[in-house]
Amino acid sequence: MLSNFLQALQHSSWVFWISFYERLLAVSFFIGVFLFAWERSTTSVWFGITTSTLTGFLLALSITAIIACKEVGGLFRH
Repeated sequence: MLSNFLQALQHSSWVFWISFYERLLAVSFFIGVFLFAWERSTTSVWFGITTSTLTGFLLALSITAIIACKEVGGLFRH
C-alpha cells in the first residue's frame, strides 16, 4: 500500500530502492548475521527474513511520511 501511494505521488524510484533493500540487501545481511550469531539453524533464517521485512516496512513508512509531508501536508491529514 505504501508503494502505491509513492507511485501516485510520482516517486516510483523510491519504490525500486525500498524493494531492492528489502528483497536483496537486508535479506542477505540479516540472514548472515543470524546464521553467524546462532548455530546455523532454520530459525536463524526465519529471523533474518522477518527482520528484513520489518526494517523494509519501517524504511518505507518513514520515506512515505517524509514525502507525504512535502506533497500533501502529511500522511494522516484530512
